[in-house]
Amino acid sequence: MPKVKIFYSESPERLEDDINEFLNGGEVSDVIDIKFSTSAVALPDERHGTADPMGLFSALVFYREKIEPVDPGSFFSFG
Repeated sequence: MPKVKIFYSESPERLEDDINEFLNGGEVSDVIDIKFSTSAVALPDERHGTADPMGLFSALVFYREKIEPVDPGSFFSFG
């Protein structure tokens, strides 16, 4: 079944690390698509009253979950 996972970070390198860790973690069978977005936000500085710009990086990963094969010997045997 297709699923999605959302990632975000203030650092593109950290975003890459998070996505790579997820993709190599054993949960993903295959990647369907990845949508990437960047945003800029400005948070006011209380001391100077100016806005300090900050980048926000996000990605939406569409993937198929890995399905573990069922061991036929793990079922109960009646008879």
